Amino acid sequence: AAPELVVLDADGAPQAVRYQLLAPMLVGESQRQERELARQREELAAERAKVARLEARIAALEARLGAGVEEGR
Repeated sequence: AAPELVVLDADGAPQAVRYQLLAPMLVGESQRQERELARQREELAAERAKVARLEARIAALEARLGAGVEEGR
């Protein structure tokens, strides 16, 4: 998936691999994945906080509904 690493002959067949380009490419990809992972972690933390807020609202509404049922008896 990295055609720049492959040296082709006149017929377009693979002839050699440019190994000197491999390490920088792998480092770059690793850094990209780390950034993506950090972004996903932030997104997950935000979603968890949102769920916690919604659960608290639901609990408060359920408590109010329960109190209303008790008063109505």
